Amino acid sequence: MRGALYTLAWVVSSLVPLAAQSQTPAAPPAPSPEVQEAMSRIDSSHAAYIKAFGDGNADEVVAVYDSGATELLAKGRAVHGLSALHEYWGGWIKSVGRIKLSLVRDEFWLLGDRAFETGRYTTGYKKKDGTDGTVGGNFAIQWKRQGDGSWKILNPFDTPK
Repeated sequence: MRGALYTLAWVVSSLVPLAAQSQTPAAPPAPSPEVQEAMSRIDSSHAAYIKAFGDGNADEVVAVYDSGATELLAKGRAVHGLSALHEYWGGWIKSVGRIKLSLVRDEFWLLGDRAFETGRYTTGYKKKDGTDGTVGGNFAIQWKRQGDGSWKILNPFDTPK
């Protein structure tokens, strides 16, 4: 009897890995309607942000930020508040000019009136010599839901690759 149990255990343990290998990995579950709505509204904010940089319009860039926003920059620097953000982005746009911005979301989390996303960006611009330049990297953004249901940037920053 004991030998039959060992044989049965061996057979079952041999089949389990085969069964696991033959199954297709399950697709991740679809986001909830609440997450889908937040992502859709944030996509609209992304579109406004991209258009504003393409138009070279600092007013429109800053309009996508929450009134309490802080842009977290390299080496521990930060730009806090809409006025400071307008000065920062206005100077940046004056220096670089219009850019073609592309944003691709990789991850997304919704926690009440806050959303967090990570992704990749690519920035196309004209160099001083007139040739096309491109720079890119990774980003993380904390978003804040506004009273009207729209979403605005609260804390954006570049992240390591």
